[in-house]
Amino acid sequence: MASEFLKGLTVRMLPKIILETLVENKIHGYALIVLVRRKYGVYHGPSTVYPMLNNMEDLGLIKSMWDLSGDRPKKVYAITLKGKSILMQMNLDIKTVFEVLTCEK
Repeated sequence: MASEFLKGLTVRMLPKIILETLVENKIHGYALIVLVRRKYGVYHGPSTVYPMLNNMEDLGLIKSMWDLSGDRPKKVYAITLKGKSILMQMNLDIKTVFEVLTCEK
């Protein structure tokens, strides 16, 4: 039950996790899947992550570019100014929810 809850929570928080990750570094999709698995202990596969990345790019929260420096081309994602603004709002919203849940006002 706890792992199902965590998986459900991380899929709902995946846009925030992606934006937080991209503040620090550009990343390609597979590396993001591995990062989420290692950091949160849950697996969200390509059928979850790539459509979310595409949707976030359509919304202007992230942008993609091709990295041709390795053996194989990789589509790498970076956060945009709009993405940073949305991330700041997400952080404020989460803080508000946390304060209400813990009665810390």
